[in-house]
Amino acid sequence: MSKSFYITSVYSRKEYLQDIVSKLEKIGYKNKSLWINSTERLRTDELIKKWKQISLEGIKESDIFILDAEYLSISQSSLIELGIAIGLGKSQIYCVGFNTGPNWYDTFTNFEDWSEVIAYLISTKDSESVS
Repeated sequence: MSKSFYITSVYSRKEYLQDIVSKLEKIGYKNKSLWINSTERLRTDELIKKWKQISLEGIKESDIFILDAEYLSISQSSLIELGIAIGLGKSQIYCVGFNTGPNWYDTFTNFEDWSEVIAYLISTKDSESVS
């Protein structure tokens, strides 16, 4: 069974994250953050509601939740999604580019940048248990 991930970030980092998603998929992880590869623009309330539901499902279905905070790129929606992941009891929450401190939350793992995350996921792919 392949593990899955959900990435939350600001919309302006979408293009950059498409490359990250591709790298993670190449090493066997499944993308649940569908907003990253979507071409739809949220121009109506109906589309916004649709994508909120898709995002919620992605967070629920993911094994790993990743907060992209490189360059302090944290949005209000990212913090809401982080709260949802914590509330759902996600046991693997990764924070990229922002150190939350050693004891901020038991399931947090801090990474300096995305290259560290990818290296870690490659090295632990077969040894991690699915949440």
